[in-house]
Amino acid sequence: MLSATAPGRQAADGLGTMDVSPDSVLAFAVTTLTFTYTVPTTIKELYGGSFTLTVAPGWTPPALAPGPGHVKASCVQSARVGCKLSVDRQQIKVTGIDLRQGQTLIITYGKTAAPGPPQPPEPPAPLSSPPSSGLPQPGRWPPWPPRRR
Repeated sequence: MLSATAPGRQAADGLGTMDVSPDSVLAFAVTTLTFTYTVPTTIKELYGGSFTLTVAPGWTPPALAPGPGHVKASCVQSARVGCKLSVDRQQIKVTGIDLRQGQTLIITYGKTAAPGPPQPPEPPAPLSSPPSSGLPQPGRWPPWPPRRR
């Protein structure tokens, strides 16, 4: 989920374009995803905007520190005044975005592991055997009933 806001109002659904590369990932693969948001030509300027990108359950949680789930934003890397990147559980947040028509915001989500298929449930534990009656059990020695000679 991605939402874009400008001061005082929520951007309309479908406003601008968001591309992700690569556009598909194999189960359990470790990869870097690059999200590129482009400001549409219908907006003159996105001033003080913000984005929230929600990472689906099962993916590596986003993190600011280098390592699995490391997140970067182009406006932070270019030292734009006011632009801030944060993570909160499974959300990547970029605030203080100032972009003009056709400009882009690039969010990099690195060393992330794709979830695999759901695991089948574990089989139930075997039933415990009833208390022994003292009689030989089937398949045990000596055979029951005892053979006559």
